[in-house]
Amino acid sequence: MIIYYLTLYHNLVYNYKKSNTEGLNMPIINVTMTHEDGGATKEQKERLAKELTDTFVNIFGRGEKSCVVTISEVSIDNYAIGGETIANIRQRE
Repeated sequence: MIIYYLTLYHNLVYNYKKSNTEGLNMPIINVTMTHEDGGATKEQKERLAKELTDTFVNIFGRGEKSCVVTISEVSIDNYAIGGETIANIRQRE
C-alpha cells in the first residue's frame, strides 16, 4: 500500500508578460507519496499530473495552462504515521 497525501492551494505569482504588478492565480497541486516497490514510473507520474490537472479544470473551469503539479516520493524510513515509520508498519504486516 502506498500512502498518498495531496494538498491543493493557490499561489499568487506575477505575470511578467503583462506587468510586474498584475497577479495571476496559479493552482498548485502537491502530491506526496511513499516510495515503494521501485517508486512510480515516469508514465504513472505523467498520467497522475494530467488527470489531476484535468480534474481541476473540470471542477473550476480554469487552470489548463497554469496548473502546476509536484510529485514527491518519500522513503518509507522518512515517513511516519502515529509516531511510527512506514518501514516499521510494513514489517508487521
